[in-house]
Amino acid sequence: MEQLIQLLSLDVPHPNGVIYPTIVVEDACTEFNNRIKKRGGMLGECGIPPDISWDNDPPARYMEIDLVRASHIVRHVWIEDHELQCKVQLLSKYAEIAQELNIDFLGVPRATGAFEEGSKTCTKYTLITVDLALPELI
Repeated sequence: MEQLIQLLSLDVPHPNGVIYPTIVVEDACTEFNNRIKKRGGMLGECGIPPDISWDNDPPARYMEIDLVRASHIVRHVWIEDHELQCKVQLLSKYAEIAQELNIDFLGVPRATGAFEEGSKTCTKYTLITVDLALPELI
């Protein structure tokens, strides 16, 4: 089962004040899609906190994929209408959950960023993978 997922709004301030310019994220998309093409896809996990910050010293636990938590394969990322989006193929029980509960998972880009001192505008963005979180079910 495949899902299309919105990941990140570009060119606008996020709640933490950070701005991710389209031009910077486009380079990250190209690099990430090259890795996808080379490997046939990129694994991602479910259960990552949707508000985790990758930009400032990400926890070591998130620098590798935990195969027990692997929930999907990222097939493609792109930018459309100032939104970073992706297509994922849900694996086994995650596909069943999505279908049974009729839900779309939320996307959490696992990425690192660089900023010029004193600036909240991202100048370098590296997409590591895309993780999933469950939406509010209330």
